[in-house]
Amino acid sequence: ESPAAILSPLSGGGLLGGVAAVFAERIGDQRCRTVGVSAEKAAVMLASVKAGHPIELAEEETLASALAGGIGLNNQHSFKLIKDLVHEHVTVTEKQISDAMRYCATALRLVVEGGGAVAIAAVQSGIWKPGEVRDGPLVILLSGGNVAAETLASVLA
Repeated sequence: ESPAAILSPLSGGGLLGGVAAVFAERIGDQRCRTVGVSAEKAAVMLASVKAGHPIELAEEETLASALAGGIGLNNQHSFKLIKDLVHEHVTVTEKQISDAMRYCATALRLVVEGGGAVAIAAVQSGIWKPGEVRDGPLVILLSGGNVAAETLASVLA
């Protein structure tokens, strides 16, 4: 059964753009909603989509450091995929990211870096709700375990 929705971390757009393209173009399932989740402090793709073209934002320190940075002002590939194929965008706070990292470590026994935990943070915090999504499986992509021991310790404290 095809997922009703897929929530994915969103930075430069490669991961989510690829997933969205597979469902929209190769599998032909237009019913699967794709949701890009960014950290509030690293939402350059979302800001670019709103602007209609790639833009730059000042980098801020965030638990989701893997999502920080630009998308490239000449970005024509992943930007277009995200703009054309992603149905929704949401952002999560540092607290929500921290809570999701803690949940992953304690309940799931997974060490997930902040950038990789944003999608579960969106669901766990209630920032994203299924709403108009049809019944069916929900896919939440967790990616990356590159978190410093000190950062993980502070999240778990």
